[in-house]
Amino acid sequence: MRQCSHCSFPLRQSFAICPNCGMPAPVAQSQVSLRMTEGTACGQKVDPGWKACAHCGAPLGELQAA
Repeated sequence: MRQCSHCSFPLRQSFAICPNCGMPAPVAQSQVSLRMTEGTACGQKVDPGWKACAHCGAPLGELQAA
């Protein structure tokens, strides 16, 4: 598994950005099997513990607080 070069967070192959720190990651095509969090900008599946969507970069912190 890849790691973010900024914060060392584990990155799945499909991530466009790091969900922990928001830094860009190389894009790869694969399926991600995670729980869908309502209200993401792109509608992709995300882990509810992430700070940002790994696919589009939308911040998720406000969604977690709601």
